[in-house]
Amino acid sequence: MLNKNSRVLIVGQGITGTLLSFKLSERNIPHQVLDNAHKYAATHAAAGLINPITGRNYVKSWMIDDLLPVAKSTYANLSKKLNYNYTKEINILRALHTPAQENKWFSSTGRQGYSDYLVDSQNENAYKDLVNPATYYGEIAQSLQVDISKLIMDYKKLLIDQDMFIEASFDYEALTISDHKVSYLNQEYDYVIFCEGYKGMENPYFPDLPFQPAKGESFTIEIKEAIPKKILRDEIFLAPITGQRIWTGGTYQNTYEDDKPSAIFANEWNGKLHKLLKVDYKVLNHKAGIRPAVKGRKPLIGVSPMSDYLYMFNGMGTKATSLAPYWAEHLIEHMTTGIPLHSEVDLYRFIN
Repeated sequence: MLNKNSRVLIVGQGITGTLLSFKLSERNIPHQVLDNAHKYAATHAAAGLINPITGRNYVKSWMIDDLLPVAKSTYANLSKKLNYNYTKEINILRALHTPAQENKWFSSTGRQGYSDYLVDSQNENAYKDLVNPATYYGEIAQSLQVDISKLIMDYKKLLIDQDMFIEASFDYEALTISDHKVSYLNQEYDYVIFCEGYKGMENPYFPDLPFQPAKGESFTIEIKEAIPKKILRDEIFLAPITGQRIWTGGTYQNTYEDDKPSAIFANEWNGKLHKLLKVDYKVLNHKAGIRPAVKGRKPLIGVSPMSDYLYMFNGMGTKATSLAPYWAEHLIEHMTTGIPLHSEVDLYRFIN
């Protein structure tokens, strides 16, 4: 069992590895984090949004009632530890362009359990001077925007200061497994937990898992006009950052040539922005990353079929910001107390 005398190696310092490390630190469980600072990790292109009501059917996100309180407390504690506020609560305006969309919105959001996540906005459009208007706007409350990229960079500095960080690519051939320990580069560990993102599909200790990696890309744009303190979800997202800067992006490309920013996205997104915006804008940067999406859109968590000392914490996909805090706690609880993993995230659901 995992305990305060255990020694753990976390492989990967994206959002999942960062949050898992933080949760282990809260329990005073010794560990190190290994990461190769992969430039095109999905984390760096992500908006860091937690959206309680999603999709074309306007339904509550899976388990949001359980996920949201843990996410809020986790990011608040991280902000306190690192002395920087990484989160802001920010409402989302949902653009509805047709009577059919309006009817679906009111039908869906009128159900029991939705009122806590809605605002009676009286159809106010905070973006009316910036965008071509929709016919109606719903408003979603309790949304969070997390500065994931800065959070990860700041947490890496903390790990380095505490001599807990190893900057390198992981070499599977250098891993040796004995009856009670795992050795890696002349260091012994009780457990290795892989948080590798889409690179997890190459991990030989977790074969044949149904990864369905998807490429996402984003722009940071700048406009001269004042930006509302709300996120707009129209055909595309417009999420204010600071000053006159806005994040926009979120494509889901199942086929792609590489993990780099593409001209195809740039052309497509500029077209969407010109269609939506009534004002001029300037593209400040263009980022891309590969999300570790999984068949069924649920996380992949659990022990390797080849060793009881190797674990995976992966598959959070587009919703890692909301999923990772809760499931990091769940994995640690499983490893420390032996409680069963939730059947919907246990990777053994795919292993015969």
